[in-house]
Amino acid sequence: MIDEFDSERSLHDFVGHVHVEKIQHFYNEFYRRAKDSKAHSELCRKVYGQDFCQHGMLDMNQLDRLIEVSRLNKDTLVLELGSGTGLITEYISDMTQCRITGIDISVEAIEHASARTKDKRNRVVFETRNMENLDYPDGAFDAVISIDTLYFVKDLENTVRQMVKILKPKGSMYMFYHVDPDLEDCPGADPVRCSQLGAVLDRLSLSYRAIDFTAENNKHWELRKQVLSELKTQFEEEGNMYLYDSRMEECMSNMCDFYRFLYMVEQV
Repeated sequence: MIDEFDSERSLHDFVGHVHVEKIQHFYNEFYRRAKDSKAHSELCRKVYGQDFCQHGMLDMNQLDRLIEVSRLNKDTLVLELGSGTGLITEYISDMTQCRITGIDISVEAIEHASARTKDKRNRVVFETRNMENLDYPDGAFDAVISIDTLYFVKDLENTVRQMVKILKPKGSMYMFYHVDPDLEDCPGADPVRCSQLGAVLDRLSLSYRAIDFTAENNKHWELRKQVLSELKTQFEEEGNMYLYDSRMEECMSNMCDFYRFLYMVEQV
């Protein structure tokens, strides 16, 4: 799916030229194959620390750190953007008892997530939605979480504005985000503020801080490539080279050189 990302901007440019229908098709196919693939399950366990059918960079250390700093609880209403099959969404709620809604454009992923969590409907809900159209009432949520999903919007500033709009007073946003390593034109070379997300937050006068996961990111890509190579035969035997090729193709990009941060906008 991804040939090469030469910069953070290319993440946005790539997605901006792909119709929503094509993205939906990719993720529907990805989740359809991944949910029954023992090879992909083993990949997730070895790379991320647990099998949540991940398609991203978030490992268990980063996920548990998110839960720690967000201080979610049973009274917190949360929206997660791009929840996929919702295993991470479900885990967040299980660990904190928060009431969480996960949205994704993949119909197949949402149907699977909803069926799996039917006994937790009082606190875990999934909806098929496009995160570029957050048509929820103003002040509907206490927190919004985005785990490596903001690259998939055409207008980042508009999406962040919508996120702020649906937050309650003193609400919070937590956003995992990769940042282009080429900062030659950045005053002071501060990767947190010089990213597209950092620039948007500054323009909107939103105060934020960030946790640096760059070292973990570098190790993630090296480990993923190694584990994929070890599991190639298993993917072949399953007839799942679609999964292997798409995951390995990502490893051929320069994403291992990117900075990685958890941006936290608290008490909006």
